[in-house]
Amino acid sequence: NLVEAAIFAIHSTIAVNHPEIATGQAIIAYIDESCLTLAVTQNNNILIVRNIPIVSGSDNNKRRKTRAVRRDRNQRYRGIGVVRTGLENTDSVQEHVAELLTREAEVTWRKVFGEEINQDSKIYLATGGDVSDDLEAAVKENLHCQTVIVEPYAKLKCSPEHNGDAAICVAEGLALRALAPDKTTGINFLEADNADTKRTLDLRKELTICAILVAAIAVVSLAGLFVRLSHLETKYAHIKNEIREIFQRTLPEETNIVNPLVQLEQKLESF
Repeated sequence: NLVEAAIFAIHSTIAVNHPEIATGQAIIAYIDESCLTLAVTQNNNILIVRNIPIVSGSDNNKRRKTRAVRRDRNQRYRGIGVVRTGLENTDSVQEHVAELLTREAEVTWRKVFGEEINQDSKIYLATGGDVSDDLEAAVKENLHCQTVIVEPYAKLKCSPEHNGDAAICVAEGLALRALAPDKTTGINFLEADNADTKRTLDLRKELTICAILVAAIAVVSLAGLFVRLSHLETKYAHIKNEIREIFQRTLPEETNIVNPLVQLEQKLESF
């Protein structure tokens, strides 16, 4: 019931054979014939995974070069020319992959950490074939960080003729995930899909929060009522003073003022 991706399997292989990835930040680069997969890790946890297709300019000219070779069949050193063309194509592909890896690694790193790649960080390379010295040197020079070729047999016993290519790295990682899950990390996509994402309800905590909110609302409401009452009392006293002043200006001979409005009404009725 374990569903894995190649990059997680390779990460498991690296975690076992290169235990230094367990601390700090690192990049895992998995290169096959048509795709570059990048993973950024921190303290042995994968933070982001990107898949970038590899489109080489030499692929676009492949048919034209094949036709050119066919036209040169009568050339004396045709075989040497074909070998030279193949070597040039290989160098071009390696250069293109190095440039692509450098650019996308810098973009991914900035997206995750918001800064340039640290010089003490490491980039782990796993490819579909032997990693050439030129590719390793180009990546190291462009990214200015340590470059490590993934060694799938660094911690495992095997016969010397085995070749540690990317397919072996993936197979070893899948085996480690199944046989030694305590020593590896990964994502079980089936379990993640069926996982219950609902939060467990804490009734006591929820009731406490509700009680605090109700008490806060009550306090704010009472404070508002007292403020409004004080404002009305002040306004009422101000109106009473205005009435008294108007009465005194209208009837200055009245010295005994009890109820200005009633007294003013009686005075008007007497006229």
